[in-house]
Amino acid sequence: YVQVVKDLGLGPDRLYYALEEDMCHTEADWAKMYPRALGFALETVITKSADGEVVVSPAASNLDRGELERLGREMSNQLFFTLPAEMVPGHPATVYFNANCSELLRGKRNPKLHGGYNGWTMDKFSVAMGPCDIPTFDYAEWWSATFTVPKSATQLNAVFSDDVEEERDIH
Repeated sequence: YVQVVKDLGLGPDRLYYALEEDMCHTEADWAKMYPRALGFALETVITKSADGEVVVSPAASNLDRGELERLGREMSNQLFFTLPAEMVPGHPATVYFNANCSELLRGKRNPKLHGGYNGWTMDKFSVAMGPCDIPTFDYAEWWSATFTVPKSATQLNAVFSDDVEEERDIH
């Protein structure tokens, strides 16, 4: 079925599918998949908080101008933040980096996010960060990178760099 739909022209921006081992067509297994599928359809990240409450966090690209401006004002003096604020294993997350808060990377045009998980013991990665739609307040200079957190991750470890200079480790 997936190949037929792909042949009709649906690409990754309009088609979501997941083949999961050990999952069946049961209510319990659908409950595990539903947040990811609904999140894709609504361009949001749907997670559960530690106390079991469902949390819907919009992808930044889906935030309205007012919400983007609020984020820009509230976070203008922060080195970084993430959406969702509490990253969830098996779900996408975006790191937003304010280069203006880094003495080493202020004004650089090619910031990179180098990351790994669980004390740098698994799934190390490097990704170029791109400019994002968060407005500039107090000279903030926002860059972002989106990735999917591995299911077995309990901690993100990361540094920001431009391949010459490197900013602090985050957890």
